[in-house]
Amino acid sequence: MSAHRQRVRRSHTGVRLRFRLPGWQGQGTLEELRGCSRPSTAVDKALGEAIQAAAAAGTPRHEIGQVLELAEDAASRQDVIDALAESRRGLWRPFPGTP
Repeated sequence: MSAHRQRVRRSHTGVRLRFRLPGWQGQGTLEELRGCSRPSTAVDKALGEAIQAAAAAGTPRHEIGQVLELAEDAASRQDVIDALAESRRGLWRPFPGTP
């Protein structure tokens, strides 16, 4: 592993928000994978905390699903989890050969 950690950069805001690795050339190195994995985990944790806080504040599950643009009819915690998981699977479909 190299001593230099590549940092993820944010561009745009709102619905146009994107993250990228500066200088990333799609070489498939493990360093590129590490550079994306750590921030992805951090974002997932923050999302989970925000969902938990909204639910603890009494926000109905269907509203949480609507805000996340995942499940208009979520009736339970499991419905939100399932919709989020399906959304993630959908993100991987354009990349054939990925696990």
